[in-house]
Amino acid sequence: MCSKRFESRLQVDPAAPEHAHTMLANIDYLKSDTNIPYCHHEWWDGTGYPQGLKGEEIPLAARIFAVADVWDALINERRYHPAWSTEKVCDHIKERSGTHFDPKVIKCFLEMAPCDKESEMVTLWDPPQCHK
Repeated sequence: MCSKRFESRLQVDPAAPEHAHTMLANIDYLKSDTNIPYCHHEWWDGTGYPQGLKGEEIPLAARIFAVADVWDALINERRYHPAWSTEKVCDHIKERSGTHFDPKVIKCFLEMAPCDKESEMVTLWDPPQCHK
């Protein structure tokens, strides 16, 4: 039986990791990196999906990408939520160290992120805004 947290995440698109894996597996130079989109929804405590991997069973690249993905999803405005403040995103990520995220990855992330700094993280790419 799935936890409520797991079930709520599956409602978004439970097959997304498998779709990404299938698409990337057909591109020669990306074949070796299919574990990143396939495993970045796995949680450090084993409650993630699609395989329920736990801890270091999750490929390191996927553990790193999971943090970057959450950072990006929260720090930027989405059609379903406003952008969060840097402080709120940092607190959210810190609180999930050891459950959602690898504590070692979070330690490295916090050394680079602007969580305790006055300046904002530099945006290397500013995505185009969609018009309504």
